[in-house]
Amino acid sequence: MTADVKRHISMHPADRYKKLCEGAAESSKGFLDRRARRKRAAATVAKLMAEYLGMPNGGATVVEVDSNLRAKGERRPIGADINLQPGDDGLWYFGLDLHFEKPSTSHFGGVTLYIGVDVSEEGLLLKHERKHRVRELSKEALEPFMRQVYEDLLDNYSRSPSKRRSSIGFVEEG
Repeated sequence: MTADVKRHISMHPADRYKKLCEGAAESSKGFLDRRARRKRAAATVAKLMAEYLGMPNGGATVVEVDSNLRAKGERRPIGADINLQPGDDGLWYFGLDLHFEKPSTSHFGGVTLYIGVDVSEEGLLLKHERKHRVRELSKEALEPFMRQVYEDLLDNYSRSPSKRRSSIGFVEEG
């Protein structure tokens, strides 16, 4: 029998409970901190993406996604309280809903981008069709990711309606 096992056997139940409470509190603190960092990252990515695309005020909103990574609930202004859904790939997803309208015409388009995020000590991992690792959360660092999203949108809109893509990263809405 090891010294640790002997120590735990001789521990009073209240001391075991106290140790478990300390462990749970530390675990919860780490979880809550990481969740807050993910939410801040998602809000920043959404804001910078809307700016990069030149979206007018109110033209870009966020939407919560379900476990199938499809939009659910109300669209809300971009802000710090973005609800994130865990994906099968370890990333946490949100929807960035974009509304495009040509002035003085009735032609418009709407699309929801499904963007995955995660944070680590090494930086940020983003996904929209392809994964991108960025070291910091800045406009400059996100530029390759935002350019890829823009090029994907242009490519998709250049196709005939029957040939447009529909995937986790890009879902056309009617």
